[in-house]
Amino acid sequence: MYTVGEILPRISAHPVVVVALGTVALLCNYTFFFEGARCGRRDRCQSFYLLASTLWFAHDLNYLADFPTWFLGLDHWFPKLFWVGLLVTFSFEVVFLYQSFRHGRREAGLAMSRGSWNLYVVGAIVLGLVLWAVAKETLADPLYLMTFMLTAVWALGSGFAMAVRRGDRSGQSVVQWIAFTGMILTYGAVSISVFGGAFQGPRWIALCGAGVLGGLGMAWFVSRLPRSRETSAAVQPSVASIV
Repeated sequence: MYTVGEILPRISAHPVVVVALGTVALLCNYTFFFEGARCGRRDRCQSFYLLASTLWFAHDLNYLADFPTWFLGLDHWFPKLFWVGLLVTFSFEVVFLYQSFRHGRREAGLAMSRGSWNLYVVGAIVLGLVLWAVAKETLADPLYLMTFMLTAVWALGSGFAMAVRRGDRSGQSVVQWIAFTGMILTYGAVSISVFGGAFQGPRWIALCGAGVLGGLGMAWFVSRLPRSRETSAAVQPSVASIV
């Protein structure tokens, strides 16, 4: 899809735009993940299904493990900054997996012991690592510029499935999906305006547009859902005491 030799010079030619929009995209990503982790803790549930969290975990772990490539092989500031930025997202992904270990068995409704469920989650993580390795080999994306968007949009499926299954806002918030929309919008803008090539093609633009519309749709959908069960239970006593 692209080569390192054609992308990095374009980034070097527009450092202010890349840093400005990239920073906003990462801050939106952090807000998206923070809200997910916060709501999962509040409602004692998973923030994301394993289908999403294991893929993100594998993606970011792979990028972080390629430290020698970014800091010793490529003499450019962009992949180094991206590596530092992913330290934060990877930390959140560890939290998401912890939430799956702790709360996922109850929601899955599987007749499993705690030990069996833990093995199930470990197996899902291993499967995610294997699937990511296969995908990485087939994608010509040496700087992870396309897979950042692809894995981000993957969140829409997890979020929608959780909302439909639970029927309330458990593990999610409107702010979370507004931040998601901001992340897709700003990263899409910098990729289309600066990266060029395949990033200006109709399929990539359609993907970015679908991500923005999906994020706005999820923000609206979640706003229409009732309060989460855990939050309602916590609020009810205080209301009763006032009455």
